Amino acid sequence: MRRLLPLLALLSAPFVPARALAPADWIVPLVRAAAPFSGKDQDEAARFFFRFADLAHECGDDALAAACVKTAAACYGADRDARPGRYLDALRAYPDSVVLRNQAAWALLVSARGQAPAALALLAPVPLGEHTPETLDTLALAQLRAGRKVAALQTCLRLIDRADPRDFTFLVYLDRFGDVLYANGRPRAALRAWLAADACLRELLRRGVEPAHLFLLLPEPARPRLKARALRTRLAPGSRG
Repeated sequence: MRRLLPLLALLSAPFVPARALAPADWIVPLVRAAAPFSGKDQDEAARFFFRFADLAHECGDDALAAACVKTAAACYGADRDARPGRYLDALRAYPDSVVLRNQAAWALLVSARGQAPAALALLAPVPLGEHTPETLDTLALAQLRAGRKVAALQTCLRLIDRADPRDFTFLVYLDRFGDVLYANGRPRAALRAWLAADACLRELLRRGVEPAHLFLLLPEPARPRLKARALRTRLAPGSRG
């Protein structure tokens, strides 16, 4: 609760200047403040972050508002089925937010029912030129789960082309690329993508990135290495796999 006190002080202030809600100043502290909450504190933390989204919107910073909503939904932890409804409620308030639309689609994909068609419908209004690597990653997974393997491959090619190899999330994109290549019957290309993802993981660790941060991106950071190892075994001469 001590880490939430600075946020509560801001909520009690009679006036919040727009400068005070600049993303560079607030997004990282907000996300960090959410980290220690669990159990009964999750609902309370989520309510505060939804309130921050309102404040950011009032100050004209809808990008920060969407980020606050994303953090609020993350406070619900393992309650995956609660997230789509929260995002969809927020999306009705900020219908033009591509970030929020993407988070709603992702929440649908990772929910227990894995609602790929609904996720595709949410992303359909986003013009091609407004897609980001994050939205392309969500779109590729939705297409793959909906059985649209060729479309998923085309989306992944755009994703890899636009993504920054220096970004932490490039590890996830390479892993996804391998999955899509394998689904399209290109196991050797998939193997190269998974090996590249594993090399990316090793480089991040070499640079001193905290392993806990990697788990926020990929629940099993070593998964590309394991998939590459299994695939190598199946591709080995004499293998029956």
